[in-house]
Amino acid sequence: NDLVTVIDINAIPRQYLSTGAANDATVQSFLQTNVANPFRNLPEAAGTAFFSPATVQRQQLLRPFPQFQSVNVFEDDGKSWYDAFQLRVERRFAQDFSFLGTYTYSRLEEAITRLNPTDTEYERRIGDADIPHRFTASGIWELPFGKGKRFFAEASGLTQVLLGGFQLTGLYQFQTGLPLTVPPAELAPGVTDIVTTVNSATIDTGTFDINLLQDRAALRNGLAIRTAPSRFKSFRGDTYSSLDMSLLKNIGFTETVKLQLRAEVFNVFNKPLFTGIDLNPQTRTSFGRVLQGNNQVNLPREFQFGIKLLF
Repeated sequence: NDLVTVIDINAIPRQYLSTGAANDATVQSFLQTNVANPFRNLPEAAGTAFFSPATVQRQQLLRPFPQFQSVNVFEDDGKSWYDAFQLRVERRFAQDFSFLGTYTYSRLEEAITRLNPTDTEYERRIGDADIPHRFTASGIWELPFGKGKRFFAEASGLTQVLLGGFQLTGLYQFQTGLPLTVPPAELAPGVTDIVTTVNSATIDTGTFDINLLQDRAALRNGLAIRTAPSRFKSFRGDTYSSLDMSLLKNIGFTETVKLQLRAEVFNVFNKPLFTGIDLNPQTRTSFGRVLQGNNQVNLPREFQFGIKLLF
């Protein structure tokens, strides 16, 4: 509770806005018609966008404070809700093997923005950090070779140096993609939800059906009441999936001193995670696609080698 919110108290009054499913040419024409600028050359308007022009659009003069554009007020009455189910499975190290797996099913909601500036209540929507599913699995396996192990249990000297002391570790992570914010457009007739599965195999391919949204110029211009929510539970970015693995070789000199050789691979399958999905319904050919030139936000496959002296 008590989250910071921002409210524009200088929006066009609700009674002047379009409420229909299609663009209302009459409403747009009324609001966008140029009329005489009453603030022209007034000393009080010096330094503002209204000091010089001879005309302004009628919509500006209908605002509660027509001498200003947006007037933002900060409040601390926003709220968020988080519910989760957590599962943990652990096998402690025994017989050369250990395992830890976790799973979280959760839902994060927030009420910190208004769908329309003139709304009296905040929109309760999915939070920007909502991750419904997250799974992790990690394990350590000491390979069964060398002194005291299943194979070459009596090894010593050079045989132990070559075959013993190997350890394999792995870490796998998976989580659903973060929610995307729906642009100022309405759902097409008959549509109640929108679903997308961003394909990270190539940044040229998008799987979003652009016919699910209909572009409304009045919404883009703030001249219509929006009814479609700003976020949907199924409208998300790409899932995150990554496997890291390490192969370690321990060479003991004494009971307290050993040399450790490490070979590590991060993002073994080289699965990229891109941002920059085009969410503008006006760009019909690229809407819902990952755009060229956007950066990969996770690490590409990376190899790392190291030596440690432990004592």
